Amino acid sequence: LFLLELAGALARAQRPLTVLSPADGPLAAAFRSLGARVEVLDPLGLPAPASPRAARAAVAAAARACGPGPVSLVVGNTIAAWWAVPLARALGCPSFLQVHESCPPDRFFLGSVGPAIYRRIAGAFSEASHVSFLTDSTRAYFRHLLG
Repeated sequence: LFLLELAGALARAQRPLTVLSPADGPLAAAFRSLGARVEVLDPLGLPAPASPRAARAAVAAAARACGPGPVSLVVGNTIAAWWAVPLARALGCPSFLQVHESCPPDRFFLGSVGPAIYRRIAGAFSEASHVSFLTDSTRAYFRHLLG
């Protein structure tokens, strides 16, 4: 639950926080209690959009949900949040991907995305400002994608 710890640190520093989520899940109340604005963006078609055009539309919708004003960082939690990287690019800020999965992304997304979307997903790992892994063995699955 490192995201709650990060949100707590941002709250203590009096930094604004917007959480984008595909569902109003069990952590929404905890984020709200820290002063975060929680935006449910379902259905965006992410993490597996049908086409590059659908991916661009979903990222544009996510950017609109962030609201006005500058965004200082976009954090993607898990490889399913690969779209955080193009979102950060659209918002003009750095991106941070936290990878928990211990399987290569081609296996994680097997059968759920076509080649054009998989190329975007793979590209997110080299385009991210920073990618963090829980273990070195997890990093090994992604090494070929890192810039």
